[in-house]
Amino acid sequence: MKPHETCLAVCSFRLLLMVSMATALTPPNIIYILLDDWGYQDVGFRDSYILTPNMDKLAREGVILQNHYVTSICAPTRASLLTGRYPIRTGYWNGNHHAAVQWGLPLDETTMAEMLSRRGYSTHAIGKWHLGFHTEQYLPVRRGFDTFLGFVSSCDQDHFQHRKKFGGYDLRLQYLGAENEVKDEVLYDMKGVYNAGIFTNRTLDLIKSHNPSEPLFVYLAYANVHVPLQAPKKAYDLYTGHLSENTTSTRKLVAAMASIVDEGVGRIVAELIKTGLYDNTILVVSSDNGGAGINYSNYPLRGFKRTVYEGGVRSMSFVHSPLLSLTGYINSQVFHVVDWYRTFQRLSGGEEAIEENDMDRRAVNGEEFKSQLQLDGVDIWDAISSNMPILRNEVLLNFGHADFCHDCPRNEEHPPDFGFALRSGKWKLVEDSIYPSTSYSAPNGSSIVEYEDLVEGQSRPIQLYDLASDGGELMNVAEDHPWVVERLQNRKAYYKGLIRHLYPSGNGVNITNDTTYWWSQGRTSASAKIGPFFKLGLGLGLVQILLHFAEFDT
Repeated sequence: MKPHETCLAVCSFRLLLMVSMATALTPPNIIYILLDDWGYQDVGFRDSYILTPNMDKLAREGVILQNHYVTSICAPTRASLLTGRYPIRTGYWNGNHHAAVQWGLPLDETTMAEMLSRRGYSTHAIGKWHLGFHTEQYLPVRRGFDTFLGFVSSCDQDHFQHRKKFGGYDLRLQYLGAENEVKDEVLYDMKGVYNAGIFTNRTLDLIKSHNPSEPLFVYLAYANVHVPLQAPKKAYDLYTGHLSENTTSTRKLVAAMASIVDEGVGRIVAELIKTGLYDNTILVVSSDNGGAGINYSNYPLRGFKRTVYEGGVRSMSFVHSPLLSLTGYINSQVFHVVDWYRTFQRLSGGEEAIEENDMDRRAVNGEEFKSQLQLDGVDIWDAISSNMPILRNEVLLNFGHADFCHDCPRNEEHPPDFGFALRSGKWKLVEDSIYPSTSYSAPNGSSIVEYEDLVEGQSRPIQLYDLASDGGELMNVAEDHPWVVERLQNRKAYYKGLIRHLYPSGNGVNITNDTTYWWSQGRTSASAKIGPFFKLGLGLGLVQILLHFAEFDT
């Protein structure tokens, strides 16, 4: 080799080494896609007939998480994801909140977006918020996100018309103005446009316009496949001839809604590749809970959304990233949605988690950070990337307590489950659950199989399952292993001591006028129609709820 060629080779090697080192030191871009009510089996890589070719490829080329736990309903999972803390700590042990209640994710909670923003990330939320909005302090742009495009309230929003079932229009773009005020643009021009497409396009725009010199965090919370079951005709027609004639129209709609998300995920990854961000990006996909009933499939798991059985709390999930050391395998270790906060905290280059009452006093724009409260999750990156063992033996799946809930706002149709559910190693304890489901999805949904004869002791208040040999939770073995039951029950007292009581007696949802709502203060929309949202009269156990329609467009 000639001298100049040797020099060129050495210089090239050094340049590559420098680039590699710089890449390794650059915090990764993070795209977290949270799906809504997605069935455990409702994806192609789990032998479903639902067409999800993009996610199938990404999962098979990444890491499929066999045991990724969430909570059994929407808002508690979102709160746990963004704080790294169990619902007993955030107040969401009481379940979802109504659209008009005066509470949300407590303001002393540090969100994932706040934590990543401290470390130089550009942070954006898209889709379903569902963590409070009765005052502007609870909005995404006041919780660490630079921008938000989506709907701030709860579920059951029409996917095309963007109206809640009680009449309000809620699709908006929010960001902070020059004076740090909340800018709120209601997107009336999007009326009639399918929301999953809007959310995908917003993600693409953020990726295209992103400054690659800073890391990017996108929290994309699709509303699919939550009711109402709606899909564009083009997506629905994909399943004409693909499914049997016996498949119900509602099951076809779930499939179509899933395929729309899959198309969006494929477009997002393609744009990451096109812009050069892909090589330093971590993509996580999971559901907020299991499928919600007969139109979904959690096969082969027992139970559905709202239940503490595996079909309710184990989510479809996978990780895809060029940064993974091992790929193309199924990881069977136990993960929980609270783990992502601590994981992203380390990967973002920050110090290890700051424990309760320790202050992070570094200033940003002259403001001191709030303290970071005690985290419940663990760093799971090495467990996923290299299949190294997790140094943790148990995860809390559900717990609440009526003694801490005097005037709690709640959904009487679907009350919160105060039952106790804990997984420790191969053992799972279920105690006093109000949803003792004996239902199983048939393969690929469209029907439910009742195994009452096989589920021995299912109605007993104490149930113990050996998930290593009985993943379907068919055999209650509590009487055979009393020492295991006792050991897990002893943990109940510990977790009870952590329950956060957000609703002192006499301080429930007492909404009497519209002045407490952030959008009613200083708004100038010509179409403003804000009237009283709810009036709660309490007397001798008789609760009269007077609903007044309120536009979200003011």
